[in-house]
Amino acid sequence: MSHEAYKAFDRDTSTYWESEDNAGPHTLGYQFSTAETVTKYAVTANANKYPSSWTFEGSNDDVTWTTLDTQTGQVFTALEKKLFSLANTTSYLYYQLNISATIDWNDASISYDSQQMSVNGSQTLSVDGVPAEASSTCTWEITSGGGTLDTYVGTSVVYTAPATNANCLSNPTITLSCGGNVIDTLQIAVNGDTSDSVASVGRENCDPTWPGPATTTFFRRCNGSNYYISRDSYRGPGCYDDCNGVSCGCRTIGYEGVTYPCIGCECTIDVRTEALLATGCCPANLL
Repeated sequence: MSHEAYKAFDRDTSTYWESEDNAGPHTLGYQFSTAETVTKYAVTANANKYPSSWTFEGSNDDVTWTTLDTQTGQVFTALEKKLFSLANTTSYLYYQLNISATIDWNDASISYDSQQMSVNGSQTLSVDGVPAEASSTCTWEITSGGGTLDTYVGTSVVYTAPATNANCLSNPTITLSCGGNVIDTLQIAVNGDTSDSVASVGRENCDPTWPGPATTTFFRRCNGSNYYISRDSYRGPGCYDDCNGVSCGCRTIGYEGVTYPCIGCECTIDVRTEALLATGCCPANLL
């Protein structure tokens, strides 16, 4: 294990202890050479995870433990150190931190309805995977593009798209930070063109059997709708994509008990004209 227990006590913020048991509860102990009366202790969070609820306990036989302090719902910023005082007058040989709950920012992400929006539309974005008590450390920011947020702190925000999006320059990137760390980013396509004009074409779903190698051609419109032309035959043997004449991706196709090798990919080619881009033809598949 690369994060051994002694690293919790080495006073080096570049190292840390991490329990081997992700399910918990987690226990971190320390044994003095002789019994000591501890009246305060400190906990420092690492960059991405830390304990949020625990008891601090003392013992003289490593079997029977006395609870000296209880903490619940503690929230840290990255590498923050907190000092806790004890009303303890007894000397103990052993001390331990018995951790019942943790916060792991690696589990957090932005929850959203869709990456495709219309101009002037709105949707609620929220933090997923973070306990409510930690939400006070979460902030939101539009780091590129346009639109507005109704607030910048907390577990959820309402994003409102801009009124226009010429050349898709106002497609936003929204950044969520919690505990002093960037947790997640979200790109959204804001569409200002509701026409049937084709925005992209591509090929997918390789079929090696009809009556020779074939793929499905799809056309995706500015308004987000799709239509397909199936059985678009290609040269063989095998299936080939038409992404600028380059074969990419490799998978196999099963048919009537026979597995056929197939070269193909799910490719998308942007066919928007300058005029379409100017109207705000910004489908999410072209982010």
